[in-house]
Amino acid sequence: NYYLLFNPNSVDISVMATYFLSGGESFMIPYGIKANQRLTIEASKDPRLAGRDFSVTFDTMSAALPIVAERAMYWNRDSWVGGHASIGAKSLATEWHFAEGLAIPRYETYYTVLNPHATWTTLSARYFIQGRTVPFTRTYNIPPLSRYTIQLKNPYDTDQYVGGGTGEAGDVSASFTSSQPTIIERSMYWGGIWVNWVEGSNVVGVNAPATEWHLPEGTLAPGFESYVLISNPGDVATRVTLRLYLDGDGGRISKYVDVPPRTRVSLDLNGGVLEAVDQATILNRSFSVSVSSPSPVIVEHAIYRSLVPGTFWWRTGGASFGITEQ
Repeated sequence: NYYLLFNPNSVDISVMATYFLSGGESFMIPYGIKANQRLTIEASKDPRLAGRDFSVTFDTMSAALPIVAERAMYWNRDSWVGGHASIGAKSLATEWHFAEGLAIPRYETYYTVLNPHATWTTLSARYFIQGRTVPFTRTYNIPPLSRYTIQLKNPYDTDQYVGGGTGEAGDVSASFTSSQPTIIERSMYWGGIWVNWVEGSNVVGVNAPATEWHLPEGTLAPGFESYVLISNPGDVATRVTLRLYLDGDGGRISKYVDVPPRTRVSLDLNGGVLEAVDQATILNRSFSVSVSSPSPVIVEHAIYRSLVPGTFWWRTGGASFGITEQ
């Protein structure tokens, strides 16, 4: 774990870090950052964090002196084999949403929750499974001053098992509401059990659905696969408009997609979504995507690259939210 802090201010500043461990322990460390410089914190060097799950907050003590904070995580066997990086959340919230999530063989999906309060927090979860319009619900009690981990498919804990004990859930979106403001991230890893993970992705959730989402990246270059993932947490079906903007020639492709209420829809841009002539047009091309909907939805995209083109063995990839009009 590396925490990357950038001080864009013209003066040196002090930052207070608070580390929250999964067992309810917490401790604080002050750091100094020189003006217009970056500070790298290697968390694994602190013996109190070794082998533990934890969250961290950074406070500059002054709103007039903001910083930028990211986290980079890598894992290895003999050398780094995979990793991911994500920007920090600027504030707590009582509502967090995610469009992507997989509960299938060789995939692991985790939701990590920070409760920085001195009292317990009640977290209500709704999991939206593709092909079903009745969400799978769970309630979690998050200890005070603590990091809490929810494994999307955990056969050893029936209270967490989203498949309901009946098997793999498949493609899943999630919405969380809490009795006190929290921060929630989603981490995904693939390749098998954790000792065999080859890659992963991580995002901080968004706080509300929206009617417009924009995804600047997308590609069907050789070896790449692109997906658009839509969660409709509302009680009304919606028809979204999918638009692809082709790189280089100004071409544009549009498609209407019906999204039932309380469900997740995965759009495989590699085939099965677009008309045949449009599918041939985007083959081996790069593009941007926009999604508009009369009812608010959540939209992410996922892009993967196979080690051997044409085989289902993703060596690398990532997922991220679209940009809203807000």
